[in-house]
Amino acid sequence: MNVVISPDMSSNRKHVLYTQTTYGGPVNGTMQKNVGGYDRGARFVFGPILAVVGIAALGGVLSVTAGMLGVALAAIALVVGAVLTVTAVTQKCPMNARLGIDTYRDEVESRSEAGKEENRRAGRLS
Repeated sequence: MNVVISPDMSSNRKHVLYTQTTYGGPVNGTMQKNVGGYDRGARFVFGPILAVVGIAALGGVLSVTAGMLGVALAAIALVVGAVLTVTAVTQKCPMNARLGIDTYRDEVESRSEAGKEENRRAGRLS
């Protein structure tokens, strides 16, 4: 996607402000998987815990702190827990994509020629 600042009327050139960079984000409307391994496991553990703590605090079962601060902390815990859980289930995290972090390992990568050669050198069966 290009953003045009102003067309140059004397020639057919356009001045471009920026071009879209590839960061592992949406490709053809779908995001690539980028959450796996220990990252996914941690999200599966901490996500539901934070969500339950948030729900319990908002429901009055658990007291985080008094007043509006407690409500705000409970709401933040609920939202963060829900986001962590959803990103663990879908294995897709927009923040990871923006930061260029990819902890997902696809089976295709492990079966590549370089992976096969590495396995042969290490004495592993492929």
